[in-house]
Amino acid sequence: MNRAFFGILSLLFLLSGIQQLFAGDKVVVAVTDTVVSGASSASGRLVSDILISSLIHSGRVEVKTRDDIRAVAAGIDNIRVSDEGRCLDGRCVELIAEKTGAEYVIDSRLKDERGGMLLSVTVLRLNGEVHVPEQRAEVSDSKGIIDAVRDISAKILNNFPLNGRIVSLAGDSTYIVNIGETQGVKPGDLLVLQGNSNIAGIIKAMKLYSLEVFEVQSFSSKVKVHETFPGGPEHTIVPGDSVTLATNSLFRAEDAGISEENSSNTEIPAKDKAESRRKSTDWEESLNSRSPFMRFSCGIPGNVRMGNDELDRYYGSGQGFMADFFPLRARDIYGDGFDILFRLLYRHYTMDDNEFQRFNDELPDSDDYMASKSDLKMFSGDIGFRYSLGTVILERFDFYILASFRYQYTMENAGSIRNSFWSYGASGGAGVEMTLFPVLGIFAEYNYGYNTIGADNKNVEGHQFYAGVTFRSGHY
Repeated sequence: MNRAFFGILSLLFLLSGIQQLFAGDKVVVAVTDTVVSGASSASGRLVSDILISSLIHSGRVEVKTRDDIRAVAAGIDNIRVSDEGRCLDGRCVELIAEKTGAEYVIDSRLKDERGGMLLSVTVLRLNGEVHVPEQRAEVSDSKGIIDAVRDISAKILNNFPLNGRIVSLAGDSTYIVNIGETQGVKPGDLLVLQGNSNIAGIIKAMKLYSLEVFEVQSFSSKVKVHETFPGGPEHTIVPGDSVTLATNSLFRAEDAGISEENSSNTEIPAKDKAESRRKSTDWEESLNSRSPFMRFSCGIPGNVRMGNDELDRYYGSGQGFMADFFPLRARDIYGDGFDILFRLLYRHYTMDDNEFQRFNDELPDSDDYMASKSDLKMFSGDIGFRYSLGTVILERFDFYILASFRYQYTMENAGSIRNSFWSYGASGGAGVEMTLFPVLGIFAEYNYGYNTIGADNKNVEGHQFYAGVTFRSGHY
């Protein structure tokens, strides 16, 4: 089991390294906290959190958040920055963007209006000029905020350049570039070759190529020369050359010095990448926005034990059935956080045949013989909490720890002998959950506890493993 675990861990590190190797040249964006006017601070925090999440998950941009802004602001004199990392004057925007390495600053505001709220988002360039005009949406609740911010994020992303580089030659007039499906690239997209300079400086100084994507991997794509445009001296395509995704907002024929009469055959069609990016993250967002609200499981055969050695020898492994309910889930936009747990647990133990015979054989007085095997039934209720942390790799995997207080009723039945016990104790454990669908998943859990019964205070909580199904719902 340890070998398999370390093998999986090594594979994840390898995939992470490959992703870094093929990472595209991302635009750097600073996102300040949302300014609220009349609306709750929680609603404002939700706007900035969903905005940051959408931008990061797109794979298109590198995001600087409030922590980055506060860190650089501490070293700059005479600028006004709030505790939430928000610039309080125009000069601050320019300085913060420059010091964090950001090329753009995203300003968002949420204002309470009669019957609802007005959300507005603006993207500013380094010099303070508007890059994306104010985007507005009327919202009424948290779900409306989430949907509106995701729509606005998609529009914003469509106005940022998607940059990459030629990695290697793949064949005759075909090349590999370091941007792929993760960044929203799909077959049929066109990339503009920039050479080793930015697009504004190179378009009129060299012969311009457009490259068509014909095969897409997670972090890379294969491209072939699609068309060439008239310009300066011809440029030989070499590894390290920069490419940019062609869109109406980023590339126009006149920028390349192409006249109207010869541009009809060389026009690069506009590609609306917003919908593609949204589809690529919809699955992940549908998983992260939900968490278990109810679970049912049974004990794995041979792994529902009691903690006392004598009881474990007499009874061995029992049967267990468990139901969990999570009435309160404090999860963030990534699906991580704390849950309040209510647990109902039933366990049934029957004395082992060999131990039953041995027990009677060892009794000194035949009058004390046990007429029938002892039978234990335990009914318990727990209240506790757990912390869960997860990630999405095709499906969502959550790893959690939990602790709970337990109150229990135990019945012993051995023919004419009947006893009952009330007891209380504690239990703790750890487990892993995996989704099958956004609303359904499976899980496995190990737990151990301390809960004594009888005059000898024998612990009935031992090593126990359970497996079952989870039912998931939205936690926003």
